Amino acid sequence: MSLLFSIGLFVYLFGFPIFFGLQQNPYLTILYGIVSTCVVYGLSVFTIFCFSAMLNLVHFTKRKNLDTIIVLGSGILGKKITPLLKGRVDAGIELLKKKPKAILILSGGQGEGEEIPESKAMYEYCLSKGVDPDRMIQENRSKNTNENLLFSRELLSGQKDRVAIVTTRYHVFRALELARLQNFRCIGFGSKTKWYFTLNAFLREFIGYIAMTWKTQAILLGILLIPWFLTILLTLKK
Repeated sequence: MSLLFSIGLFVYLFGFPIFFGLQQNPYLTILYGIVSTCVVYGLSVFTIFCFSAMLNLVHFTKRKNLDTIIVLGSGILGKKITPLLKGRVDAGIELLKKKPKAILILSGGQGEGEEIPESKAMYEYCLSKGVDPDRMIQENRSKNTNENLLFSRELLSGQKDRVAIVTTRYHVFRALELARLQNFRCIGFGSKTKWYFTLNAFLREFIGYIAMTWKTQAILLGILLIPWFLTILLTLKK
């Protein structure tokens, strides 16, 4: 995905102006202007997305008063958790150790190719790490992040529970945005991932965010493109 992004940016910056001779064709100049506006808007939104994602990982207080910690699933292999999911669970366990009154909700149903629910695999892993079984709850119905949040929320002891969700760092912002759409108040903690995986993951998360907010993005982009549409009309009248 990152390779396609790089190729697309190279074609925009160099290929389009060279091969189409924009100075000699006003319509292609307008087209390039429209493409440029879309590219600048997209890069601006991506920059804001990345900055917001990083800000949501910063916590200025220790949050000792958490009631619930929700670890979001990410798929397993047969009965074993993947390295990605292991990172999330380990982060959840570390947070649980610092919050003596908190409960750990392990969220994830059984997907295709999985022999048991993700929550069960996470639960067994936590037991092997010495986590008290009385401090764990399994949520085994969810198939995606939205359902992780929805079904985990049903397991809370009260509507005013102080909740933290734990997922991979690049996934925290979109998970919190999904929680916001559910009117689910929570904070996010992120687990580490390999550096070479981060760019692709952020691009994928960004596409997911755009899909969530496409109506708003379409309206904003449409407003920015109005001058170009007016330019097209004036050019046609000449």
